[in-house]
Amino acid sequence: MKSSILLSLLFVALLTYLLIKFNKRINSKKYSRKPLDAWGSLSEGIDPTDE
Repeated sequence: MKSSILLSLLFVALLTYLLIKFNKRINSKKYSRKPLDAWGSLSEGIDPTDE
């Protein structure tokens, strides 16, 4: 019985670790770099044809 509790705790710890890693990978896509070209500024309301 003691080994099954230990195994369950280990499984929960592993599952928690994997969930945290997976969430960090998804959130990092939100904060990716802005495009380097002039047309990327259209989303900020700047018209690149005025330059």
